[in-house]
Amino acid sequence: MTSKISEDSIVVQKKDLPNTAVDGDLVIISYESNNYVGLNPVARKIWEEIEKPRKVEELCVDIVNSFEGDSIEIRNDVIAFLGQLADESLIDVSKG
Repeated sequence: MTSKISEDSIVVQKKDLPNTAVDGDLVIISYESNNYVGLNPVARKIWEEIEKPRKVEELCVDIVNSFEGDSIEIRNDVIAFLGQLADESLIDVSKG
């Protein structure tokens, strides 16, 4: 199941999730989904940006400005990644 996230959505990390850094990556444990997720440096940057509630559209602009590549592809990748985080119960999503 993929969570429906749009550029109008507001996303934020769920609080108090155990995590640890491993060789530049970040590993987060979700007790709710009984799983863990490893984040590479790009995914980790997105994770850090949603420590406080963020509108997805604004987050996408920040990530596009931080990394080289096609802006549409980056936006699509950010939204897909946020959907994965939501599916793993690592973030809260609300309508903007």
